[in-house]
Amino acid sequence: MFEILLATKAAAAPVTPTASYALFAAGTSARGTYQYDYDSAAMSTGSNLSTNRGGASAIGNYTRAIIAGGSSITTTDKYTYDTATVSPGTSLPSARGNSGAVGNVDLGYFVGGSNNTSTRYTHATEATSSGPSLGTAKNESAGTGNNTLGLIGGGYTSAPIGNVEILTYATNLRAAGTALTARDGPGACGTATNGYFTSGWSGTVGAYVASTQIYNYSNNGLSGGTQLLTSRSYHAAASNPTYGLFAGGSNGGTLSSIEKYTFANNGVAVTTALGSARQLMAGASTQPGGF
Repeated sequence: MFEILLATKAAAAPVTPTASYALFAAGTSARGTYQYDYDSAAMSTGSNLSTNRGGASAIGNYTRAIIAGGSSITTTDKYTYDTATVSPGTSLPSARGNSGAVGNVDLGYFVGGSNNTSTRYTHATEATSSGPSLGTAKNESAGTGNNTLGLIGGGYTSAPIGNVEILTYATNLRAAGTALTARDGPGACGTATNGYFTSGWSGTVGAYVASTQIYNYSNNGLSGGTQLLTSRSYHAAASNPTYGLFAGGSNGGTLSSIEKYTFANNGVAVTTALGSARQLMAGASTQPGGF
């Protein structure tokens, strides 16, 4: 649905989708999707992707998500929110398993996956192009941002890492941000002002952390948030402007639980679970919190 704002000259306002849900897609040996309704907290089954995508990542805007990657996979799936339909998207130049992703309403980046490269995906044209090189090659990182910049944080090289990469959309440039506490497979989502990086694996067998770190986009400052109720790694995240959802993952066993993080008061509560336990999923939202 488009609205027209009348001023000195007409300008198009952002698209507001009819649908209002978080999308959790694929996972290890899985192609199915789940839709979490932001208004009712109901969980429903969405449409299947074209293939199993363990270690996939996703970008999106108000109308659709682009879900990419998985082990040795270059193809992408385009998930249209209002109709819950899946169609082929533009393939990436190279396969990206266990990659990170971040974007805004116009474009996004698929990053890393055992390397330090990134691919830029433009929503309007569905074209791919080269993005900036990362400072560190990484797997299993998490991304969040606003309409100006994206953060890619945490992940794994030969051990868990905490470094943060700042990607500026207008210039297609990368800069170093303030490092997080090292963690592999964190989840991340946020608001227009802050990113929330949650949980992850510390690098010691069986040692999963539950802590949350809040990253301020304007000054690159870090502060502590409320830890999740269940420690987890390799989980998916999605948000609207009010709260974030951290879903599934693993802490020695694969999880189906979802935790709801309310941004205004840093409150954490359990909410409706996924229909099945999943790890290494992709997360997206019809109402991205950072836009």
